[in-house]
Amino acid sequence: MDEKWNLVDWPEPMRDGYDFPLTKPVGGGCHNVLNAFYYGCVKAVQDIRDILGIPYRDRLPALRRSFAAAFGNRETGLFVDAEGSAHSSLHANALPLLFGIADKEAVPGIVRLIREKRLSCGVYMAYFVLKALAEAGEYELIYELITCEDERSWSNMLREGATCCFEAWGKEQKWNTSLCHAWASAPIPVLIEDIVGLKPGKPGWETVSFTPHLPKAMPPFRLEMTVPTGKIAVRYEDGKLEIVAP
Repeated sequence: MDEKWNLVDWPEPMRDGYDFPLTKPVGGGCHNVLNAFYYGCVKAVQDIRDILGIPYRDRLPALRRSFAAAFGNRETGLFVDAEGSAHSSLHANALPLLFGIADKEAVPGIVRLIREKRLSCGVYMAYFVLKALAEAGEYELIYELITCEDERSWSNMLREGATCCFEAWGKEQKWNTSLCHAWASAPIPVLIEDIVGLKPGKPGWETVSFTPHLPKAMPPFRLEMTVPTGKIAVRYEDGKLEIVAP
């Protein structure tokens, strides 16, 4: 991939000081984020093969050991941005948490890092940060980040008059910021799948999986969505959450 541009996050100031030359073509060496995504891709393909009953050789243990050897920092318990780097960015730790690369013992430290750094990333990486927190069961922190009033937040888009998601947290954070950019819509799937806990129980929504994790500050709401088998509605009112007739 040396001849390609390696996307870590965009725009550049949203990379939390990621310690690797992301030039085009990319600088020499080996860096964290691209390899974490590769691990996640292999994991997803193996999950699909499990569902379809297709035999395969499990590549994840060897990849996980190689990733830890290249990017693990034994002193901090975190992951660094690149081989030889001492810097641990938000990006370099959220992805190993999301994909299960991080050891169980490392999870609390990574969660503390995310709690400290918050959304020190672009709107693109914010999705992976929120989903990583869901993997760690940190639903209160997810909701806090979704609803926070920080400069880097969805609330900041609203302060600037947004009627849909921007390409960056604010109009001036990227010189040609698109004011309608779907890659910034992370709260929608995360609220539905991880906070409300509504997912297909079987392919095609033949059954519904409903495992809510509502934060203490969640206000009353009604959610309606159309799935292949029809409509589903969820209501939260007077402290009671239930699936109701749409």
